[in-house]
Amino acid sequence: MVSRLREEQDLALKEAELLASELEAAQLAEKQQRAAEEAALLVQVAAAEELRQSKRNLLGPEPAEGPETAQIVFRLPDGSKLTRRFLKQSAVSSLFLFLDSEERQLSAYELVTSFPSHSLSVQDRSLELEGLWPRALLHVRISD
Repeated sequence: MVSRLREEQDLALKEAELLASELEAAQLAEKQQRAAEEAALLVQVAAAEELRQSKRNLLGPEPAEGPETAQIVFRLPDGSKLTRRFLKQSAVSSLFLFLDSEERQLSAYELVTSFPSHSLSVQDRSLELEGLWPRALLHVRISD
């Protein structure tokens, strides 16, 4: 009777140890999964920052205020504003390059002039030819 009770206790102890080791393995696997997800996220963030930095480098420094510069104010979808100067001979594509180099995550968007309202779709035209010199307000609208 005592030996049978002892066998049952040993069996229960082994089952408990097995469950504990399975739980420990599951917890370790979960930790490893979280660490892998965090590492992947860090890689994505680093890649996005590197892309933004390369676009900043392509854009170059902001020109000093003068007769050859256009001051552009961007009204973002959330109502906030960004302002930057560009040379009046700069292509419209430099406006998109600037917005893409910013920290804010804008997916598909278009730039729309205030009045008369039209979308800036020809990106190789100069700011001067588009009527954005010497000053302009552009609305950043999320595209569908």
